[in-house]
Amino acid sequence: MLRRPARVAVVALASRSAGFAAPRRRRFGGALSRWVGAAAGGERDPGEVGGLRIVAYPHPALRARNGDLAPGDLAAAAPLAARMFDLMYAAGGVGLAAPQVGVNARLMVFNPSGDAARTGDEVALANPRIVAASAELEVGDEGCLSFPGMGGPVARHAWVEVAGLDLEGRAISRAYAGWDARVFQHEYDHLDGVVYVDRLAAADRAALAPALRELAAAYGPGARD
Repeated sequence: MLRRPARVAVVALASRSAGFAAPRRRRFGGALSRWVGAAAGGERDPGEVGGLRIVAYPHPALRARNGDLAPGDLAAAAPLAARMFDLMYAAGGVGLAAPQVGVNARLMVFNPSGDAARTGDEVALANPRIVAASAELEVGDEGCLSFPGMGGPVARHAWVEVAGLDLEGRAISRAYAGWDARVFQHEYDHLDGVVYVDRLAAADRAALAPALRELAAAYGPGARD
């Protein structure tokens, strides 16, 4: 098993970088094996948990517009977030976005450790946005609970600075680096209707084409991306 790398220091996050450095390969262990686990089939489908179920590609919720949560909606979103955490852990994941449970709202939950006992690592964010990002990109393998049995290398910002609301309506600002930044960016993409296979190199996506066709066939007639 690969070791989890040391945390990357986050400095000088004042402004979004204008350009992008050549991506470097970064290997992650620990929680990654549970999130990616794709080639090995490490993820699992827990079915329905707390009335929620993970939707698989090409479910239209994964591409639909996701609206901001109004202040009055946040209290109602808290129980949803709690059930999303339960489903995420049951599936062996480290993050889950509301569109993945068929709810088109800008809400995400994640725990970079993937350990349900480490509740202090849990993050629930409403209406998140990226306010700054590194020029440096890191390439690491990713998988997705909505794309069972798949994975591939994705370039992500090495660090991001984000803002949003907690579920009590308080404005929050946080910086994430390395693995934590990757988890955040993966879930953030879902809120924009972007899935990780969109970010694969052409050859890597082509390699997944048969599996994507199988998912589309399982979804039924009229499936489209």
